[in-house]
Amino acid sequence: APLSLIMPRLFNIGYDSYNLGGGYKGFYYSNNEINVLLICTFIYSMEKLYKNKNVKSIIISLINATSLFLIGSKTSLIVIAIVILIYIFRVRKDTKLFISIITITVVTILIFSTIFNTQISEMSIRFLFL
Repeated sequence: APLSLIMPRLFNIGYDSYNLGGGYKGFYYSNNEINVLLICTFIYSMEKLYKNKNVKSIIISLINATSLFLIGSKTSLIVIAIVILIYIFRVRKDTKLFISIITITVVTILIFSTIFNTQISEMSIRFLFL
């Protein structure tokens, strides 16, 4: 499901979710249904990452977060933030792992903000006017 949103975006085909931009729904008709599906897959992938800390789980979680971010709704952005904070809070007892996760999260946010700079500015404008 996440790749069915990311692949059309890479080829610049599909439909925007909103008239002002800042959201993308690929070939899906309804924004809400794909959003709920991606929220569920993101939570599931984060739980798998929490239990099995390996490269495959990290990549799957990043793909899920990216596709959820592409939707561009306020709900999807809030869910990304809350779920990441919950899992960071769950590992706080292991200091070395906690610092590593905080560092990785900050670096990932910086990289994503550079890559998705246009979408972030479109979402900001849309959030201000709605």
